Amino acid sequence: LELDWFKEYFVYTTRTADYGIKSVEANGQETMVRLEKIGIMPMPLDILVTYKDGTQEYFNIALRIMRGNKPQEFPDIKYTVLADWPWTHPEYEFVIPVSMDQVEKIEIDPSGRMADADRSNNNWQP
Repeated sequence: LELDWFKEYFVYTTRTADYGIKSVEANGQETMVRLEKIGIMPMPLDILVTYKDGTQEYFNIALRIMRGNKPQEFPDIKYTVLADWPWTHPEYEFVIPVSMDQVEKIEIDPSGRMADADRSNNNWQP
């Protein structure tokens, strides 16, 4: 993984990371999630989706400048690697392959490790 960009942003600037769930929409038998980058500092994202049956799935979104993805942390939880998010794009969309009525909760950075400036927009529940 290429992580030089992280040191440049975190140590040598005052820019902050802030991501949010902009919208969640039903799309037939799928769920469309739109994320937004509000802060200027780019970060890779872990998204945890909890389904109504109690199962969970992690979606990992690396930045294109990382040239790779982090390995799976929790082997007992399904792990899906999504397409890279170009750091210049303010929004990102992805599809959860189940209908929206099966989704209990969507959470950005469930571990709380990302220095997100505003966590109030990191969760979605119907």
